[in-house]
Amino acid sequence: MIRNRIGWALALLGAAAVYLFENNGGTRALLAAVIAVPLLSLAAMLLFGRGSGTVQASETLLREEDSVLSVTLSAPRLFPIRCDLQAENLFSGDVQRLTLRRGGSSQVDFTPLRCGLYRTDIARLRLYDPLGLFCKKLPFADGAETLVLPRAYPLDIQLADTGDFLSETEDFSRDRPGSDPSETFRVREYAPGDPVRQIHWKLSEKAGKTLVRDFGLPVERRLLLLLETQEVSQPIDGTRMEQTLDLLASICQGLDQMEIPYRIGEQDVNADGGAAVWREIFSHPISKGERTVCARWRESHPVIDFAHGAVLSPVEQPELDTLEAGNRITLLIPGETYDPGELTSGNLKLIM
Repeated sequence: MIRNRIGWALALLGAAAVYLFENNGGTRALLAAVIAVPLLSLAAMLLFGRGSGTVQASETLLREEDSVLSVTLSAPRLFPIRCDLQAENLFSGDVQRLTLRRGGSSQVDFTPLRCGLYRTDIARLRLYDPLGLFCKKLPFADGAETLVLPRAYPLDIQLADTGDFLSETEDFSRDRPGSDPSETFRVREYAPGDPVRQIHWKLSEKAGKTLVRDFGLPVERRLLLLLETQEVSQPIDGTRMEQTLDLLASICQGLDQMEIPYRIGEQDVNADGGAAVWREIFSHPISKGERTVCARWRESHPVIDFAHGAVLSPVEQPELDTLEAGNRITLLIPGETYDPGELTSGNLKLIM
């Protein structure tokens, strides 16, 4: 549009110069045409230039898999149109931009660069007059969301002694007390500070001394997988984060095949696996935080009742010991030699 306006300005100066040097009917008609034609073009755009835009995208796909954006731009053919698209990854913060300069329905190939929840919107929609000198905004509909999942690879998972625990039928821990009054962990002598509600009155009367009852600890026979997405001790590299997400997806795939229950936890997420939990994770951006996922989980869960916890992180975890409560804790950090191409052979073994 700027070039067109410069051309129009030069044409106007030229017509004015010719009119000044030779004032006759021809030069006056030329000057009037140079002035009137753009104004008529502007009037036509204001009166008849109407349109709108919509965009649709694939709901779910894998990283590096092409997503087809269906963009519909409705406007009269006489008027040029320009549509600026913006695809923002709500998780990583990456932004990709595309531009369309034609009306009608268009299929645009879009390849997401990273995992995350992409929000594809029409950032700007402009209609131009036939000469391309003026433009106006057009309305457009809300954008579309695409959930881009990490790529899982075959993984041979061995759970060490956790497998024995997962196969037990006990609902309460044999090793640690808890806060469930429906189950007794042990009976012992009263100690200063013990709650009155824990006193076992009948046994105390028979024994001639005050006895208290420690409550049982309900145990979930499942694995806890924690994902670190906050920059606490050091910045998170985007590539290392992708590697961590691939590893988490591979572990989930392996546990599903082994029919072993698990739960995924993140800074603000606590849910079982599946696409729904990925959407929750990717809805919260990577950002600087004050507490690691280990510390945040410990604050919200005073009793750690999982048999085995695995922390998947692109960086070191300074607060890993906050999860230790007699259970097994595994820290998984993708190494520098991580190569997804080599991992697809299915020979990788992970001992947790």
